[in-house]
Amino acid sequence: MELRLLQYFIAIADEKSITKAANKLHVTQPTLSKQLIQLEEELEVTLFERKNRQMILTDAGINLRERAEQIIELTNKTVSELRQTNEDIHGEIAIGSGETEGFSMIADVIKNIQNEYPHITFNIYSGNGYEIMKKLDNGLLDFGLIIGDRGIDQYNSLLLPFQDTWGLFIKEDDPLAQEKSISLSSLIDLPLIISRNPIFTNELVDWLGEPLNEKNIVATYNLIRNAIIMSEKGLGYVVALDGLIDTTGKTNLTFRPFSPALKTNLYLIWRKNTFLVPAAKVFLEQLHAHIEKESMN
Repeated sequence: MELRLLQYFIAIADEKSITKAANKLHVTQPTLSKQLIQLEEELEVTLFERKNRQMILTDAGINLRERAEQIIELTNKTVSELRQTNEDIHGEIAIGSGETEGFSMIADVIKNIQNEYPHITFNIYSGNGYEIMKKLDNGLLDFGLIIGDRGIDQYNSLLLPFQDTWGLFIKEDDPLAQEKSISLSSLIDLPLIISRNPIFTNELVDWLGEPLNEKNIVATYNLIRNAIIMSEKGLGYVVALDGLIDTTGKTNLTFRPFSPALKTNLYLIWRKNTFLVPAAKVFLEQLHAHIEKESMN
């Protein structure tokens, strides 16, 4: 399967029209139609259906689009890595990160690197630990910032000098907001909005000492902002990490930590037995230097 055919396929999927895709690619419509037929014959599937004068992806087409985008992204990343040299360090570094205030440490390192190596660029992907590990395994990320140590044994890892604190986001007029912390007994009967990240869920289960009561889970979230909106509307209490939103701003929520305290370590991970390009080596060296500097303060 030629990379060019995948690029043509993605263009048709984006434009939902062979004519528009041909104009975008600067090829003729008959040429593009012929290439699409060639791809479908090679794969022995139908990739598009015509509906209301639009090209709509079939189930096979949807699956191929996800794979094709990954293939092209990985190809571009590989080309960029191979072109790097120690004399002229440039290229892209892809970092996946969960939602954590500890990312500010990574941002400081990125700022320092770009001052010294202006030709290094960073691509940041936000997602949960499972998604980040999956992308690392597929070679789509160079590094991952992971909250907690579950599943990191299969990677190289670096413990960062930062701990996230677990607790609840609570409406300010709620009686619980008068408490300095939230006890285990208080948490059990509350309507909870929790992360769908299995790593987070397992951390909470370990702390509780028992599985979560599904009756108490009114919603799950991927990114914290939507969960906060639900809590502001009175739908439940958000189980999350401190520092992810500014509770001194417009929100009517406040944060209260759990008691006994539940804290989670933060790790940078990357694949074992993998070749690190010069730009990635620079990032690790700068991060080590930053951690050493922090420890001396």
